Amino acid sequence: MKLPDYLTKPLKLKIKPDKLLPWLPSLTLVILLFLLIVLIVFLQRNFYQTLAQVQEVNLLRSQVTQYRINVPLYEKVLLNWQNKKTELPKPANPIPNPFSLNKQTAEDITEIDKDTALDNSSTGVIKSLP
Repeated sequence: MKLPDYLTKPLKLKIKPDKLLPWLPSLTLVILLFLLIVLIVFLQRNFYQTLAQVQEVNLLRSQVTQYRINVPLYEKVLLNWQNKKTELPKPANPIPNPFSLNKQTAEDITEIDKDTALDNSSTGVIKSLP
C-alpha cells in the first residue's frame, strides 16, 4: 500500500518569514495578555478565595461557643419537647358548650317564658307557649 504524496513530501511554507515579522509584536502582546488573564484567574481561585475562606472559618470559630454539649441531656430534652408538641393539651376545667342546653337551663327558660309572655305591640299578636 502506497502512502499519498502529501504525507511523504516535506511541508513547504508558502509564507515567508519576512512577512511574519510585522505581526510579531502584536502576536506577542496577545499571548502575554492571555497568559496574564490565566495567571489572574489562577491566583483568584487558588489563593485569594482560599484566604477569604480561612478568614471566614476563623470568624465563625470565634463566634461559636466553646462549651461541651451534654449529649444525653440534650437527647432527653429533645424527646420531651417532641412529646410535648405531639400531645394535645388537656384543659384543667372542661369548657362547657354554650350552645347545648342541659335540663336545668331548658327548664329555667320555659319558666321565664311562661311567666312573661311578650306582646308584640306592632302586630298586636300575643305570644303563646304550649
